[in-house]
Amino acid sequence: MMAKGKVLLIEDEADLARLFELALGRDGLRIRRARDAAAGLEAFRRWSPDVILLDVVLPDRCGLDLLEDLRAESRVPVILISGRRRPADQARADAFGVEAYLVKPFPLTELRSRVRLALSRAAAPGPKRSSPARRPAGRSSPR
Repeated sequence: MMAKGKVLLIEDEADLARLFELALGRDGLRIRRARDAAAGLEAFRRWSPDVILLDVVLPDRCGLDLLEDLRAESRVPVILISGRRRPADQARADAFGVEAYLVKPFPLTELRSRVRLALSRAAAPGPKRSSPARRPAGRSSPR
């Protein structure tokens, strides 16, 4: 079992969100879900998650625009999830230092592994993630 942590899942597809919640819940993680960007930003500010899973396509706003707002406030690890494979999206995500860019469908084992890695990096000694300063581009999955 991985270390306990708080995961904010910003995903509008209810069935997919439930699947992610079940998979990550097995690892003892606390998960809070937001169905759109506005609710996601509010939950982020109120709950202070350790990791964010962020869908690129949301009903009210592009997830990449939300990512930009999140980066203005925090260095919390973000894993992007998307149904589209666009190099421009991935390049923009990398510029904001995402932990991974996962293209749907992907194995739940990969999601769990990426979350585990993000939690361990966030817990490692070093510069605090709350700093809005940008770090070099993060790792991403070229799937």
